Amino acid sequence: MGAIFLLSTDLASAARTSRLIIPVLNFLLPGLLADTYALLHGILRKLGHLTEYAVLAVLWARALAGPGARWRARHVAAALTICILTAIGDEVHQAWVPSRSSSALDVGLDGAGALLGVALGHGLLGRGPRRNVGSLLQAVGQGGIAKREGLPRP
Repeated sequence: MGAIFLLSTDLASAARTSRLIIPVLNFLLPGLLADTYALLHGILRKLGHLTEYAVLAVLWARALAGPGARWRARHVAAALTICILTAIGDEVHQAWVPSRSSSALDVGLDGAGALLGVALGHGLLGRGPRRNVGSLLQAVGQGGIAKREGLPRP
């Protein structure tokens, strides 16, 4: 969360990030109009909102659930609430930074990123303990899968 508040300072203002992003875009996509580079710069900045809050939501949900535990609705709801409150605080902070602007739409974008994060995170991480490759290989070596499937052991 400290990184989010650091990024809401002048260090990550559009003027500063354009000094890095526009040359990279120019290298990757040479010959575009300046307006197109500016549009792509804005899109990348908004994708940053989605990404940072998706990661934040996953981290909070995992922390609240505990190591290896299944994510429950209360974990996801608490993670989303923390993310939304962080997004509101971030935008309030930006309102006081001269080189930044504050937007309720950014809070919505941050919330959408958090929701996307917990949706993807739950599908990939939140279902609780799973068998790892080692335990699967051990079961195969002991004929565990063959027994379960009613197959003769090798």
